[in-house]
Amino acid sequence: MKQKLITFIQSELLNDQQSITAEEDLLISGLVDSIGVMRLVGFIEENLETTIPPKDVTLENFGNVNTIVSYLDSQTASI
Repeated sequence: MKQKLITFIQSELLNDQQSITAEEDLLISGLVDSIGVMRLVGFIEENLETTIPPKDVTLENFGNVNTIVSYLDSQTASI
């Protein structure tokens, strides 16, 4: 999932103009804006057939690819 997220962010949100790492800050750095976050949430929901509540779309959960994967793992574990 981590590589799928990186590929999506690079190709769809950054238009293949920049490479990122799993640790790279997405939100505070301005790499991904609010519309990009919503596109990312849509991508995750579609690919994992899950729903992410709006209250969970936070800096702590979506700050970088690693935190996104950790959040998704915690959601899967709680089901």
